[in-house]
Amino acid sequence: MRVLYDISLFAEAGRNPLARTGVFRVVHDLGEELVASGRCEVRFTAGMGLDQHHGVLGYRRDHHWMTGTRMGDGWVARWHWWMEGLLKGLRSEGKTGEGRGVGRLHQGLVRRFRRLGYGLQARGLMDMTSKGSRAWADVWHSPLWSLPEFGGERRPLQFVTVYDLIAVLFPAYFVGNPEPVRRLERDLKMFHRDQYFLCISEATRRDLCNHCPGIDPAKAFVTPLAASRAFYRCSDGVVLRGIRRKFGIPEGGRYLLSVATIEPRKNVVAIVRAFCWLVMERGMDELYLVLVGAQGWDSGAVSREVREAPERVRERIIATGYVSDGELAPLYSGAEAFVYPSFYEGFGLPPLEAMQCGTPVITSNVSSLPEVVGDAGILVDPGDQGAICGAIEGLLGDGEMAAGLREKGLRRAAEFSWKACAARTLDAYEAGLGRVRRA
Repeated sequence: MRVLYDISLFAEAGRNPLARTGVFRVVHDLGEELVASGRCEVRFTAGMGLDQHHGVLGYRRDHHWMTGTRMGDGWVARWHWWMEGLLKGLRSEGKTGEGRGVGRLHQGLVRRFRRLGYGLQARGLMDMTSKGSRAWADVWHSPLWSLPEFGGERRPLQFVTVYDLIAVLFPAYFVGNPEPVRRLERDLKMFHRDQYFLCISEATRRDLCNHCPGIDPAKAFVTPLAASRAFYRCSDGVVLRGIRRKFGIPEGGRYLLSVATIEPRKNVVAIVRAFCWLVMERGMDELYLVLVGAQGWDSGAVSREVREAPERVRERIIATGYVSDGELAPLYSGAEAFVYPSFYEGFGLPPLEAMQCGTPVITSNVSSLPEVVGDAGILVDPGDQGAICGAIEGLLGDGEMAAGLREKGLRRAAEFSWKACAARTLDAYEAGLGRVRRA
């Protein structure tokens, strides 16, 4: 079985390590397992963009599991890579005093070269994947929604990973940020009966089939995700103390943890309000709240909630911004509880990461989250502030419950793995190919 796997997302990840979150982790970890499975031969493709292709090749060069796997390059892609190497050499020459003229030549060539590339791309003449690779492949898998148009007599079977339909089901979460809604509506219109769909949860599959009645449910498969191996139960006192010092968490202080982009759908405001109640009404002065995550759209609501809280509460809220995976594992491990009352998720990796680190989880009873957590966490109505407050207070006050959830969470997390995700993905490929052979 021969598979073309789209890794266009690696372009941005190659330039910006802060982009290596969320969907990037899925594309990377699944791709690595597909290559290692032995059940298929994989080639990578990088979509249609010059910048995409250049960034992907740089990222591929730095990751050993990718270097033995071919790129399904078209001639323009190979020409582009050669030209970028030449221009890079000119740029190096231009950094010296004697090379200033070369530097100016480099800048002019870059502008003209990229203008030519974008012009070809806009006219549909920029094909980054060779016709030979398209004819070679049995399956083309895009883990990034959209797929290219296919011509010719032999077309690979098309698989698309579907993460969620939140933007079209709940557009109110995107007021002031309409681009995700427009992009998802466009992609959904491009779906057709010949394509197959890999949904990351039963909830997402149900949403897809309900919203797109033209899709055959037999062509929509569920391939649950997994937490990265970077997340583990850290018991090293030196590491745990070092993380506390870095983020200003006092030694001996208990803390609640939130890991989420700061945006309305993640319901971080409810966490801040619950924390305020615990400190002001329940006198938990030894408690801290650690908020991990980049600022998303309309993050001002959380900022206002923190700003308007009593000083006694404000001084115990620690906002870290982006945190690397290596630092997240001990942050998860040292927390009294991980709180994630999101209004809607396609899967919900952070609760799974927390469980894999042995941290008790409080999360929502909606969408895919019950599938992920099962009975290994506390499920609450995300719209019920009292329920969120009560769940946190109950957990903090019951050491036996907390210890039980830590162990149940570890067992539950072990049920998810990227090897299993890849196996179900490969099963879906084979089912699709078998269906075509029988037709």
